[in-house]
Amino acid sequence: MDSIQLARTRDDHPLVGAVVNGRYCVVGLLHRGRRNDLFVAQETMRDAVRSLVLKVPHQLSNETAEVLAREAGVLQQVRHPNVVVAHDVGSDDERAYLVLDPIAGETLAETMERVGPMNEREVLEIFWQILSAARAIHDLGIVHRDLRPRNICLEHRENRPPVVKLIDFATAKFFREGHPDAQEEPPYPVGAHRYMAPEQHRGEVTGPWSDIYAIGMMLHAALVGELPEDGARISSRRPVSAGLDDVVATALAEDPTQRFASAADFQDALTRVLLVGD
Repeated sequence: MDSIQLARTRDDHPLVGAVVNGRYCVVGLLHRGRRNDLFVAQETMRDAVRSLVLKVPHQLSNETAEVLAREAGVLQQVRHPNVVVAHDVGSDDERAYLVLDPIAGETLAETMERVGPMNEREVLEIFWQILSAARAIHDLGIVHRDLRPRNICLEHRENRPPVVKLIDFATAKFFREGHPDAQEEPPYPVGAHRYMAPEQHRGEVTGPWSDIYAIGMMLHAALVGELPEDGARISSRRPVSAGLDDVVATALAEDPTQRFASAADFQDALTRVLLVGD
């Protein structure tokens, strides 16, 4: 899932106008992805009509249906204000689908492309919420593995910080002890290469430490306007408080054991920067 923006739907897709599984009327195309397309759909419930987002793989197969079912299963365990809600998952004779809450706004990637280096206070308020969501999923024994700006949606509010929604849990896994996912990794790294932790690139076991690195990469990119090179600190690119400079450097440590021990520790460090400014 790359972007959910209700204001930019299109009708140039053959599925627009169709009714999926006799229940969801497809209103417009949101986004064409490499493996999935996103649509705005409407469901009639008694006397009310509600808008939803429909995620539909390009091909119907047992594998695509299983991936969506797995994503829905993960999301249904997570009830957090900064994580997108899954309402339904299924398939008919033509397609598999996952039904999600609508999100009005833009992705963090779109915001970064539009404004360039972002205001420090706004960035801290956004990333505090990202870490709140990461903390919640990690506490449930789930690691996202594909945290990047296009998987962070921002619901804008007038004169208030945007509300963050983490999306696209297609590559999420369970890392808790005893779960078959815990020590297994695919034969190739999953996620966006530019935001992957070094251990992900090497095909090693991922966990919360990998998500922490990805959040550190996003934090650097949001503040500077581009990803770091050769371990360069934010302070070499723009004036920031020493506290914030150290926070980002810790999250981006090459050695996972030198990063924050948890998303909660990362969030606490950001909180100190927000409150104290150093």
